[in-house]
Amino acid sequence: MARSQISGEVFARIAKERWQRHKMVQYQAPTFSVRFRFRLSTPVPLEEETVRIAIAGREIELSRDAEKTPAGSDWFTINAHSFVTEREAQAFARDLKAAMTLAGIRRNLGIDAGDDRASTGLGKKLIDDLADKGIALKPNVHGIEVYLRRGNEQFISFSANATVHMQAKAFSAEIKAAFSEIERVGDRERSALELMALANIASHPLARASLSLAAVELLSSGGGWTDPQKQLLKRLQQEALNDSSLPPAEAALVGDSIGRAFRLSIRQSVKAKMAELGLSEEDWREFDGVYGLRSKVFHGGLPSASAYQDLSRRAVTICTKIVEAATTC
Repeated sequence: MARSQISGEVFARIAKERWQRHKMVQYQAPTFSVRFRFRLSTPVPLEEETVRIAIAGREIELSRDAEKTPAGSDWFTINAHSFVTEREAQAFARDLKAAMTLAGIRRNLGIDAGDDRASTGLGKKLIDDLADKGIALKPNVHGIEVYLRRGNEQFISFSANATVHMQAKAFSAEIKAAFSEIERVGDRERSALELMALANIASHPLARASLSLAAVELLSSGGGWTDPQKQLLKRLQQEALNDSSLPPAEAALVGDSIGRAFRLSIRQSVKAKMAELGLSEEDWREFDGVYGLRSKVFHGGLPSASAYQDLSRRAVTICTKIVEAATTC
């Protein structure tokens, strides 16, 4: 019996050593991985600690904090592996982050996508001690991290509070749908989505309103007059410059004034953008009313908390409509 027991123990040790060698061979040619850690304004219940979603021919893993119960977590991590190059991983990460904000705006869900910096500091001694044991301890980056995966990474986790829930299945489906569309969404629209995501997660009503309006202002910047209108204004300016009835200096002053006088205001730019997106005159009047309330706030004309809440609600609603129209047209 003793001999049999010893043989079994030896076999177990040999099997373990072979498995360790297999893992070392497996990671001799490491690939790049994407890790995206984010916070949601509404906790999502997740029965399993990790669920898998097929996106763009690639399987990603959506995970809640391990220490959170299935009842709900507002901190989540998405992992995607096996990218051959860092550039490929970075491109996927960029689209993933934008798709998340688009999915959030469609679910009226705020997303704090982070600034791609570590939220937890690590002590050198702890890192060195774990490295001696074959573990690569990595900081918990809030946002996107692209790294060369060797299979021995360990990320520090932290917890957050949860209250109201939404269904994970519905949100996972929204992420998948948004990712299939995000490729045709431009950089300006992606930035507007990020601002709306922050607006939905902000706690103060004035912050929500300001971020929402900033998203629409960003969308509208750089727009304005159509090409035929610009050509007409240019002709008028040139005619003023060439007018022989005035001294050259005075004609130049008129020409310069024409160029400055017909620059579109923020309101005009937004109105032109909304028309371009096919939104109605009623939508424009709502935005214009909200923008007027925002001006009153900065001039001390809306002192009550209830007025702030009303401004926030209306701003988020109409700005969400505008930004979503810009990302789906």
